[in-house]
Amino acid sequence: MRRLPERALLPGPVETPVVGSLVTFAKDPLGFLCELPKTYGDIASYRMADMRVVALSHPDLIEELLLRNHQITHKDAIYELLHPLLGEGLLTSEDDKWRAQRKLAAPSLSRRHVELYANTMVECARDFAAGLGHGSVRELHADMG
Repeated sequence: MRRLPERALLPGPVETPVVGSLVTFAKDPLGFLCELPKTYGDIASYRMADMRVVALSHPDLIEELLLRNHQITHKDAIYELLHPLLGEGLLTSEDDKWRAQRKLAAPSLSRRHVELYANTMVECARDFAAGLGHGSVRELHADMG
């Protein structure tokens, strides 16, 4: 397993004083995040205003952090802002509360349960795809809802 380099040695984009990479990120979030590993490798660092972000792009590094070292990871301030809106579900909870909720949700995600509704999911996806016109503009938030 590769070890993470010290923070000061992490590669990353040239940043603007005060806001860091916030403006570049805001213009094209997906493009920004997709370019990080292409330009800076599997481990990159950037700043969003006063918050330092370390981006891991290699599956082995992500697995190491989220599975074998989960006790050192915690959700950031953005999740705290989501609590009033979303409550304390899987997305916003941590530690023991998250584990308890994950344990409750786990059966629904088992192969046996997914197989029960897989055909319905495929049918819904096909219906949705059939309704898309070439070059049409969609409101993704509404579609996903």
